[in-house]
Amino acid sequence: SIASQPGNRVQVAWNAFPNTQYEIWYSDELGAPWNLINTVSPSAVTTPTNVSEFITSGPVGFFAVSGKSIDPVTD
Repeated sequence: SIASQPGNRVQVAWNAFPNTQYEIWYSDELGAPWNLINTVSPSAVTTPTNVSEFITSGPVGFFAVSGKSIDPVTD
């Protein structure tokens, strides 16, 4: 889910799985290049929701979250 916050801040939340590294990508408009804006390290703990907050350049934009399984992680 994506929620607007005051001051051009955006909160991105998604269902997270253990032992998964996530990358969060942003693009100002469709067809424009995607930019990697954050990498979330894997955790051995099951977290039902992972939340990240970002400042955007304006009120419009697109986010993508991708996940990659990592060998078991011990916290």
